[in-house]
Amino acid sequence: MTRLLRGKIQTANERAHPHKKNIRGIREAARLIGTDEKEILERAVLFYLASIKATLDLEKELRAWDTLSDEALARTDRSLKSRS
Repeated sequence: MTRLLRGKIQTANERAHPHKKNIRGIREAARLIGTDEKEILERAVLFYLASIKATLDLEKELRAWDTLSDEALARTDRSLKSRS
């Protein structure tokens, strides 16, 4: 089998079974760190949840800045209109 064909088959298999790649990654990480797969998954979930919280906090802060910006723009418009 040619290298190109093997690559296409491997890619098709990865698309059909993406979880297998994840399982291999979990096993490899556990082996490299010297811990079990459960520990890797627990760390991954904690990291993911912290990432989600950080994203939500950032979105909340951006909405607050957007509101302040709208208020400042409205005040500026009123100020300019009162001068004319």
